[in-house]
Amino acid sequence: MDCVVRELNLDDLEEIYNLNIELGFNFPIEKLKQRVEDLINRPETKVFVAEHNSKVIGYIHGSVSDRIYDDRLFFIHTIIVTENYRSIGVGNKLITRIEEWVSRNNYLGIGLWSRIDRIGAHKFYENHGYINERTQKYFLKYL
Repeated sequence: MDCVVRELNLDDLEEIYNLNIELGFNFPIEKLKQRVEDLINRPETKVFVAEHNSKVIGYIHGSVSDRIYDDRLFFIHTIIVTENYRSIGVGNKLITRIEEWVSRNNYLGIGLWSRIDRIGAHKFYENHGYINERTQKYFLKYL
């Protein structure tokens, strides 16, 4: 697959919004704009997009996690490739790019969470050398 992986910029906003909708995240575009403006200025947060024919077809987003009991890890928060471009190497390029960045910045490794029902995603991560260390429950309290 011929695509370019590059850092996110504000011109990508609408396409990122549409990818989020495809993944089931209906985050208002006005808030997304504020979030993107903030994220692109954080040195320990990275968002890379995959672009094909000047169209964003996927992205990967993550940030550094400072844990009091371990060296710094980088956590992938989101990786998505639009449905028509899945299983042709776009996700491979995105995860490889983030791994290269993490390695250059000397973090311990990369962690991520994946919903239990995303079997295809689990296989993708395993194919890239990620191991399932544990099963957890996710708790959230809105304030």
